Amino acid sequence: PVKGPSEGGTFVVVSGSGFSQRSSILSYLYCRFNVTRVVASYVSMEEVHCTAPIGVTGYVGVEVSNNDAEYTESGVQFEYEEVLLVSVDPSRGVMSGGTELTVVGEHLHAGGSKGLYCKFGVSLMQPATWQSTSSIRCASPSYGDGGMVELVVINNEAVYKSVLVWTYYEDPVVYGIYPVVGGVSGGTVVQVFGVGFLGSFGTYCRFGEISVPARWSSDTLMECASPGVDGGGEVYVEVSMNNQQYGSLGSGSFEYQEMAEVEFVYPVKGPSEGGTFVVVSGS
Repeated sequence: PVKGPSEGGTFVVVSGSGFSQRSSILSYLYCRFNVTRVVASYVSMEEVHCTAPIGVTGYVGVEVSNNDAEYTESGVQFEYEEVLLVSVDPSRGVMSGGTELTVVGEHLHAGGSKGLYCKFGVSLMQPATWQSTSSIRCASPSYGDGGMVELVVINNEAVYKSVLVWTYYEDPVVYGIYPVVGGVSGGTVVQVFGVGFLGSFGTYCRFGEISVPARWSSDTLMECASPGVDGGGEVYVEVSMNNQQYGSLGSGSFEYQEMAEVEFVYPVKGPSEGGTFVVVSGS
């Protein structure tokens, strides 16, 4: 590529002519980035590979030597950029992996011949897809423990020094809900009981196919308001800590019923001490 991070490490393919395999064997074949020389790997008389050293933001000339003394004067340039990772959304996912996440940053570029990756923790590499100079996408791998790990981006073998934090958590489990019945117009405040509920942002309940924000109360209790639906029936209630992966109720469901309507009561009066038998008519 013609650009790379200032921290160096970018795998660079240099195309030209007259590159010497004999010089490579004798350890005389070099690339030079401005005044810093690095060993070049011979591929053919028209191509060598080298790894960009650490540099200062801006443009530098890239030249090649067959004798570690005389260098080409081609004027080809390589640009060093200050790559910054700003955020990741969502910022957490289940230990079983598979969370689709977007990394937002500055001066992000498509992967070169060595690819574009997200790295979770020490060694978990996942292929990434370039979206724009400000975002890339990747999926989290599975991980054996809950907790925070470093998230970095590797582009063409260059590891960006900017670091984000990714949090793994156990899949939430729902044990029960209350109440289990509500009106089709929605608005019923439903308590969800279970384990593995996380606080902060990103908590959701899902009634069937409809997701709604949830209010976190504790690691065993969340509350959410049922959404309105077109007709009665039963739906499963699920919870998510990132609005992607959901943990469902093991047994039972939430039942939508048509809204009741009161037309009249008889009698319409009674003593203040209570006890009056009242007939309520409606539908």
